[in-house]
Amino acid sequence: MYFIAQLLDIYALGLLVYVVLSWIESPGTIKARAWLGRFYEPLLSPLRGMLRSINLSSVSLDLSPIALFILIIIVRRILLAY
Repeated sequence: MYFIAQLLDIYALGLLVYVVLSWIESPGTIKARAWLGRFYEPLLSPLRGMLRSINLSSVSLDLSPIALFILIIIVRRILLAY
């Protein structure tokens, strides 16, 4: 179970990189975001459908990455409890 928890840590770190890259608009980040999106969008898309974005004046805050981080933490704790 410890190995799976480590994989979840790596997945969470990749999610953080994916989120940060989504804030950066440059040609170099487009390919990296597309590649990382293959791993994260299958989980983020359904969460986006369940959660509404928060509109802050001219900026919209997507809550799906936060929800996915919370789910990763919960699954990791359950795995390490056994």
